Amino acid sequence: MTQGLKVFFGGFLLLLVITAVLQLLFCLVLQRPQYEPLSSLIPLFYFGNLAVLAVFVHKYRSESPSLGATLSFKTVKIFAALLVLLLGLLLKTSYAVYFIGEFAVYFIAFLMFETYVLYRLNKKTQEKETGK
Repeated sequence: MTQGLKVFFGGFLLLLVITAVLQLLFCLVLQRPQYEPLSSLIPLFYFGNLAVLAVFVHKYRSESPSLGATLSFKTVKIFAALLVLLLGLLLKTSYAVYFIGEFAVYFIAFLMFETYVLYRLNKKTQEKETGK
């Protein structure tokens, strides 16, 4: 299995667990079933991010990504996240606190996953370049 597919399946499992826990929290514990359609926007956004991350890892699996490529990847991701956050806030202002809370959970979890993946990618490509 290629490194890009491993990243995709690992991230998919992470998103699946987070989505299940958060939906359980919002629908059963907090009794907010009407929030459910709006909350599906966030996992879809991060699923798209995961697909882009897997392509990025697949592309740079044999060579170290340049600083410009990494920074442009991160910049586009941040602007897209801000756009989704603003879109979610404008669609239903009555659920703004729930949307921001859920978005923050996804953002932090995906940021940790992405940092780990990019660290491993950089470490592997450096080992290949130095011949260790």
